[in-house]
Amino acid sequence: MAVNSEGQTSHPHIYAIGDMTGQPLLAHKASHDGICVAENIANQKARKSKPISWAIFTDPEIAGVGLTQAEAEAQGKKVKVGKFPFLALGRSLALSEPEGFTKIIADEKTHEILGAFIVGAHASDLISEAALAVTHHLKLEDLAETIHPHPTLPEALMEAAEAALGKAIHIPNRPSS
Repeated sequence: MAVNSEGQTSHPHIYAIGDMTGQPLLAHKASHDGICVAENIANQKARKSKPISWAIFTDPEIAGVGLTQAEAEAQGKKVKVGKFPFLALGRSLALSEPEGFTKIIADEKTHEILGAFIVGAHASDLISEAALAVTHHLKLEDLAETIHPHPTLPEALMEAAEAALGKAIHIPNRPSS
Protein backbone atom coordinates (compact mmCIF):
# COMPACT_ATOMS: atom_id res chain seq x y z
CA MET A 1 0.00 0.00 0.00
CA ALA A 2 1.39 3.42 -0.95
CA VAL A 3 1.68 5.92 1.92
CA ASN A 4 2.74 9.56 1.51
CA SER A 5 4.87 11.62 3.90
CA GLU A 6 1.76 12.57 5.91
CA GLY A 7 0.77 8.93 6.45
CA GLN A 8 -2.11 9.15 3.97
CA THR A 9 -2.79 6.13 1.77
CA SER A 10 -4.14 6.21 -1.80
CA HIS A 11 -7.58 6.59 -0.21
CA PRO A 12 -7.85 10.18 1.11
CA HIS A 13 -9.53 9.19 4.38
CA ILE A 14 -7.33 6.24 5.30
CA TYR A 15 -3.98 6.70 7.02
CA ALA A 16 -1.28 4.21 7.94
CA ILE A 17 1.41 4.06 10.61
CA GLY A 18 4.06 1.66 11.80
CA ASP A 19 4.85 -1.48 9.87
CA MET A 20 2.43 -0.47 7.09
CA THR A 21 4.74 2.43 6.21
CA GLY A 22 7.91 0.37 5.85
CA GLN A 23 11.27 0.13 7.54
CA PRO A 24 12.28 0.31 10.26
CA LEU A 25 9.70 -1.95 11.89
CA LEU A 26 9.93 -0.59 15.43
CA ALA A 27 7.27 0.13 18.06
CA HIS A 28 8.67 3.56 18.89
CA LYS A 29 8.61 4.53 15.20
CA ALA A 30 4.95 3.42 14.98
CA SER A 31 4.08 5.51 18.03
CA HIS A 32 5.77 8.57 16.52
CA ASP A 33 3.98 7.91 13.20
CA GLY A 34 0.65 7.81 15.04
CA ILE A 35 1.22 11.21 16.61
CA CYS A 36 2.25 12.68 13.24
CA VAL A 37 -0.85 11.26 11.50
CA ALA A 38 -3.14 12.58 14.25
CA GLU A 39 -1.59 16.03 13.87
CA ASN A 40 -2.03 15.87 10.09
CA ILE A 41 -5.68 14.85 10.41
CA ALA A 42 -6.26 17.73 12.85
CA ASN A 43 -4.55 20.12 10.41
CA GLN A 44 -1.89 20.92 12.96
CA LYS A 45 1.73 21.40 12.06
CA ALA A 46 2.93 17.80 11.99
CA ARG A 47 6.25 16.74 13.37
CA LYS A 48 8.95 16.24 10.80
CA SER A 49 10.61 12.91 10.29
CA LYS A 50 13.51 12.38 12.68
CA PRO A 51 16.37 9.90 12.86
CA ILE A 52 15.14 6.73 14.54
CA SER A 53 17.33 5.07 17.12
CA TRP A 54 17.30 1.30 17.49
CA ALA A 55 18.58 -1.27 19.95
CA ILE A 56 19.29 -4.96 19.96
CA PHE A 57 18.96 -6.55 23.39
CA THR A 58 21.84 -8.98 23.18
CA ASP A 59 24.73 -9.38 25.58
CA PRO A 60 26.36 -6.96 25.10
CA GLU A 61 23.62 -4.69 23.79
CA ILE A 62 23.96 -2.94 20.43
CA ALA A 63 22.33 0.40 19.56
CA GLY A 64 22.56 3.01 16.86
CA VAL A 65 21.11 6.15 15.35
CA GLY A 66 21.73 8.07 12.15
CA LEU A 67 24.21 7.31 9.40
CA THR A 68 26.90 4.67 9.53
CA GLN A 69 30.36 5.64 8.35
CA ALA A 70 29.77 3.71 5.10
CA GLU A 71 26.38 5.39 4.52
CA ALA A 72 27.84 8.87 5.09
CA GLU A 73 30.74 8.18 2.74
CA ALA A 74 28.36 6.73 0.12
CA GLN A 75 26.56 10.10 0.23
CA GLY A 76 29.87 11.76 -0.62
CA LYS A 77 30.53 13.08 2.87
CA LYS A 78 34.03 13.23 4.31
CA VAL A 79 33.81 12.10 7.91
CA LYS A 80 35.59 12.28 11.24
CA VAL A 81 35.19 9.25 13.44
CA GLY A 82 35.66 9.01 17.16
CA LYS A 83 35.73 5.69 18.97
CA PHE A 84 36.03 5.05 22.68
CA PRO A 85 36.40 1.58 24.24
CA PHE A 86 34.39 0.60 27.31
CA LEU A 87 37.63 -0.95 28.62
CA ALA A 88 38.83 2.63 29.29
CA LEU A 89 35.54 3.67 30.94
CA GLY A 90 35.56 3.65 34.73
CA ARG A 91 31.88 2.81 35.16
CA SER A 92 31.96 -0.17 32.79
CA LEU A 93 34.92 -1.53 34.73
CA ALA A 94 33.07 -1.02 38.03
CA LEU A 95 30.12 -2.95 36.54
CA SER A 96 32.49 -5.72 35.39
CA GLU A 97 31.23 -5.12 31.82
CA PRO A 98 34.28 -3.80 29.92
CA GLU A 99 33.27 -5.22 26.55
CA GLY A 100 32.24 -2.75 23.88
CA PHE A 101 32.75 0.73 22.51
CA THR A 102 31.05 3.92 21.37
CA LYS A 103 31.58 5.22 17.83
CA ILE A 104 30.55 8.67 16.58
CA ILE A 105 30.48 9.67 12.91
CA ALA A 106 30.60 13.39 12.11
CA ASP A 107 30.98 15.60 9.07
CA GLU A 108 34.68 16.40 8.70
CA LYS A 109 34.15 20.07 7.83
CA THR A 110 31.18 21.11 9.99
CA HIS A 111 31.65 18.56 12.81
CA GLU A 112 27.89 17.87 12.74
CA ILE A 113 27.17 14.50 14.34
CA LEU A 114 25.71 12.27 11.63
CA GLY A 115 25.45 8.99 13.52
CA ALA A 116 26.46 7.09 16.64
CA PHE A 117 26.71 3.42 17.50
CA ILE A 118 27.21 1.73 20.82
CA VAL A 119 28.11 -1.84 21.66
CA GLY A 120 28.20 -2.56 25.36
CA ALA A 121 26.39 -2.51 28.67
CA HIS A 122 23.20 -0.43 28.61
CA ALA A 123 23.66 0.64 24.96
CA SER A 124 19.86 0.83 24.66
CA ASP A 125 19.80 3.45 27.41
CA LEU A 126 22.81 5.39 26.16
CA ILE A 127 21.65 5.82 22.56
CA SER A 128 19.07 8.46 23.49
CA GLU A 129 21.74 11.10 24.13
CA ALA A 130 23.23 10.33 20.72
CA ALA A 131 19.75 10.50 19.13
CA LEU A 132 19.31 13.97 20.61
CA ALA A 133 22.65 15.02 19.09
CA VAL A 134 21.79 13.64 15.63
CA THR A 135 18.21 14.97 15.66
CA HIS A 136 19.25 18.50 16.57
CA HIS A 137 22.37 18.62 14.39
CA LEU A 138 24.73 19.04 17.32
CA LYS A 139 28.46 19.27 16.71
CA LEU A 140 31.26 17.16 18.15
CA GLU A 141 32.21 20.14 20.30
CA ASP A 142 28.70 20.25 21.82
CA LEU A 143 29.03 16.69 23.07
CA ALA A 144 32.71 16.99 24.02
CA GLU A 145 32.10 20.16 26.04
CA THR A 146 29.10 18.77 27.92
CA ILE A 147 30.25 17.87 31.41
CA HIS A 148 29.13 14.33 32.21
CA PRO A 149 29.00 12.91 35.75
CA HIS A 150 31.90 10.60 36.60
CA PRO A 151 32.00 7.66 36.66
CA THR A 152 29.08 6.99 34.31
CA LEU A 153 28.47 5.12 31.09
CA PRO A 154 27.34 8.23 29.11
CA GLU A 155 30.89 9.55 29.44
CA ALA A 156 31.67 7.18 26.54
CA LEU A 157 29.80 9.54 24.17
CA MET A 158 31.74 12.56 25.40
CA GLU A 159 34.98 10.61 25.13
CA ALA A 160 34.20 9.46 21.57
CA ALA A 161 33.48 13.07 20.56
CA GLU A 162 36.78 14.14 22.11
CA ALA A 163 38.55 11.35 20.24
CA ALA A 164 37.04 12.51 16.93
CA LEU A 165 38.38 16.00 17.65
CA GLY A 166 41.86 14.64 18.45
CA LYS A 167 41.42 15.76 22.08
CA ALA A 168 41.13 12.42 23.85
CA ILE A 169 42.74 12.26 27.26
CA HIS A 170 41.91 8.68 28.30
CA ILE A 171 43.00 6.95 25.09
CA PRO A 172 45.71 7.69 22.51
CA ASN A 173 44.73 10.24 19.88
CA ARG A 174 44.65 8.71 16.41
CA PRO A 175 44.00 10.23 13.01
CA SER A 176 40.28 10.39 12.19
CA SER A 177 38.99 7.86 9.66
